[in-house]
Amino acid sequence: MDTVPIGGLTELFEWTEEKFDASHTIPLRNYRATNGPELLLCHDMKGGYLDEERWNGYAVPEDSQPYILLNYWSVDVFCYFSHNFITIPPAAYINLGHANGCLVLGTFITEWTGGYALCSQIFDSTEHCDAAIDVLVRISKHYKFDGWLINIENKCQPDWIPNICYFLRQLTDRTRSTSPIGATRVIWYDSVLENGRLHWQNQLNTLNKCFYDHCDGIYLNYNWSESELLDSADFGEINKIYAGIDVFARGCIGGFDCNKSLCKIDFLRMSTALFAPGWIAEKFSSLDQIHMGLKFWDHLSNLMHRRPILELPFETDFRAGFSRKGDQKWFCLRNISPQPQFVSTSIHPLPEGGLMIREPGEHKLFLFDCDVVSGLVISLRSSSPISVLVNGSAVPPSSRSEYRLNGPVHLKSLDIITNQPKTIIFNVIVKNLTSESTA
Repeated sequence: MDTVPIGGLTELFEWTEEKFDASHTIPLRNYRATNGPELLLCHDMKGGYLDEERWNGYAVPEDSQPYILLNYWSVDVFCYFSHNFITIPPAAYINLGHANGCLVLGTFITEWTGGYALCSQIFDSTEHCDAAIDVLVRISKHYKFDGWLINIENKCQPDWIPNICYFLRQLTDRTRSTSPIGATRVIWYDSVLENGRLHWQNQLNTLNKCFYDHCDGIYLNYNWSESELLDSADFGEINKIYAGIDVFARGCIGGFDCNKSLCKIDFLRMSTALFAPGWIAEKFSSLDQIHMGLKFWDHLSNLMHRRPILELPFETDFRAGFSRKGDQKWFCLRNISPQPQFVSTSIHPLPEGGLMIREPGEHKLFLFDCDVVSGLVISLRSSSPISVLVNGSAVPPSSRSEYRLNGPVHLKSLDIITNQPKTIIFNVIVKNLTSESTA
């Protein structure tokens, strides 16, 4: 069940679908193209393929906590990154992204002397490019993820450049052809120039535009200035230029001040590539990662868009992936349930299920964009009485934990009002009203 990276060309060309079970990964759901700026999250943490990412989970050590991402509704593209040649995302991350309408990418990376040798065997001819492309497309199709970050961080021979552009164009087109709705991305990292030199530009310009022109976008290095971002807009579509923010603050403003970098990007309506938010778990490993993660995202919330839920039925018990096995605390990444778009440090999941609403009052929870023809049934269990709001209007309960709305409705939002502090919502189910549910 657990995915593994690919370390070299021989291993890549010997890869076959029969060797690896991917029956447990799910296709993309709740997806709609934004046609605007995107947030790409590049997850690079401790070398990748961690125990906490295993399909069946792991016993949580006493001295550390797993990294927990709960804000998928604000992430458009999730890229799983490691320094292996071919990084295939763990199945749990594929499923979490796809359940929340988020594209998931793997990584193709070559670095330094070893990377130069790999490039010399791939980009010396279009035939060798085609052979690599064929396997990369088969891998992403087999595991049901949505494309690749291409990161070449070694010098290249000038005569390889046309073949690198060919590689990008063919990989982009062939990857897109595997999706019935064209929901794929192949993104180039700002590294090599048109003359083969390795020199990060921190902008899109004449020296790296040839690569941008043959794929879905460029991920800029982290040391950009506002003027460099502004100049980049002269060379490409701004929503296809992903300005990098390193959460570790290497050459940019990061950490809990990432909002200061993001504000500059947002002002120009560019896309963003947020690198290594696992910094939270690495720096604060002994602290509550639900709280620390939401604290990090709270700083960004005013600059984040939130994608709606597009499909019914929708169900969640708000689990954050934790459970008990005997006297052991257990974490299973794939068991993180869908969270509200407005999850925060004041509206947050409890480790083993339930959503804590800390303060009394009216609280935004879920965004939807669903046409409901025959009516709506909402089942909601909570620790104290609440009022349910659909599209801003109160819906009277039909029983203690059920709310019904008859007739057609365009569902846009589901919110609650509570008069009690520390109200817990145990689960929410939203579905179409059918003849079976009226019986």
